[in-house]
Amino acid sequence: MIILKTKAAGVQAKAASKTTNYSNNSKPFNTKAQRNVPRECLPSPFLYYKKIFPNIILGSEWVSVRCVFHNDSNPSLSINLKNGGFNCFSCGAKGGDLIAFHQKHFNLGFHQSLLQLKSIKKRETK
Repeated sequence: MIILKTKAAGVQAKAASKTTNYSNNSKPFNTKAQRNVPRECLPSPFLYYKKIFPNIILGSEWVSVRCVFHNDSNPSLSINLKNGGFNCFSCGAKGGDLIAFHQKHFNLGFHQSLLQLKSIKKRETK
């Protein structure tokens, strides 16, 4: 009888460890759908960031600009002009690609951001 109770408690603990409680019922950012987005359907990171930060110059892979996520007086946001990643050393905003930047900058969901970026890509190729 004691063995059964111990075994049942172990099964309950294992099941509890598999459940994840996300705040505000949000899903983790790195879902399978987000990892499988073909990058050729996205605009060029340099041209995308050039529209938001007109003064950037293609000189290196990483460029520092004033952060759009907080009131920034000194350039503290580093953006990657090759893959679209970004990191603010002041406010902590960061992401790995243009989709993450577009989501955060315009406060959109993943799907809506992807549709807008695809639209930008279509205009870019015309």
